[in-house]
Amino acid sequence: KYPSVAFIIVTDDQNYCKKVYGNRTDIFFTPTSFDAPTDLAVLTECDHVIMTVGTFGWWGGFLLHDPRGEVLTDAKPDLSPVDANCKGEDYF
Repeated sequence: KYPSVAFIIVTDDQNYCKKVYGNRTDIFFTPTSFDAPTDLAVLTECDHVIMTVGTFGWWGGFLLHDPRGEVLTDAKPDLSPVDANCKGEDYF
């Protein structure tokens, strides 16, 4: 669907993500010097977002500069978390 894609990982656990994805040439990480608002600003400039369920990810998807951009998430179709043990009232 998208022939030339680069992924930018914005995370608070770069060590884990670099361990899992560090060998890929199409994946980039925001600098560790970036704070959360700067990471969020990077997400707003992306064409699409793959995100986890949570406030930070939702804002990243909501603030995309292209309203036609795709937002892929690990939520179920009813927008509830995938993790069956996750209590909505604990997070939302």
